[in-house]
Amino acid sequence: MAKTLYDYWFVQFDFPDANGKPYKTSGGKMVYNAELKRDVPEGWNSSDLGSIAELYQPRTISEKQMSDDGKYLVYGANGIVGRYESYNHEHSVIAITCRGNSCGEINITRPFSWITGNAMVVNPIDKAFSIDYLFNTLKRSAVNKVITGSAQPQITRTNLSPLKVISPPAILISNYSAIVSSGFVKRLAILEEIETLDKLRDWLLPMLMNGQVKVK
Repeated sequence: MAKTLYDYWFVQFDFPDANGKPYKTSGGKMVYNAELKRDVPEGWNSSDLGSIAELYQPRTISEKQMSDDGKYLVYGANGIVGRYESYNHEHSVIAITCRGNSCGEINITRPFSWITGNAMVVNPIDKAFSIDYLFNTLKRSAVNKVITGSAQPQITRTNLSPLKVISPPAILISNYSAIVSSGFVKRLAILEEIETLDKLRDWLLPMLMNGQVKVK
C-alpha cells in the first residue's frame, strides 16, 4: 500500500492538488527537469542524495564474532547475514549493500540491528522523510548506475552522494509519511511475530517428530 501510494503521488504525479483532485490527471502543469531527464510538476526540483541523507559505512564485524543464537540481526553484503550480541542502530534505517554480487540491493533494516561496513547506511537528515518514502525514492533512482569495480563491484559514498533524486514540496512528503507511518509500524510488529513463531516451530517440530509431544 505504501508503494502504491508512492507511485500514485510521486511517479504518476496524481497527488491531491489544491482542490483535492489528482494533479496531473486534472491538467496540472508539468515542466522538464534536465537533471532527472523527465517532466515533473511545476515547482518540483531535484536534489543530490547526499544533501538529504547522511551516508556512512558502520564498523564491520567478522563472521567468527556472530552466533546463531545472537540476540540481534546483522545486515551486511547480502542483507541479513547472521546474528550478534550487540547492535549499532536502534531504529530502522535503509542499508544499501555496497560490496559483492548483491551490490546495490536496498534493504530496510529491523530496529536494534548491527549493520556492517559492507552496507551503506542512508539516513534521512529531515525526519519528516519516512523510511518508506526514501526507500521507494531510491528504488526509482538507478542506484545500480553508481556501482564501480570489475572484479569486486562496490558503491562508495563519493559515488552515491551525487545521485540525483526527485525533490517534491516538503509538505507533500510530510503528508505521505503521516499516511504510511502506521503501516510501517504494523509491518515491523508482524516481522517480530513471524520470528517468534519460527522459533516456536523450530523448538516444537523435533519433539513432534520423535514422539516427545503429540497433537490431540
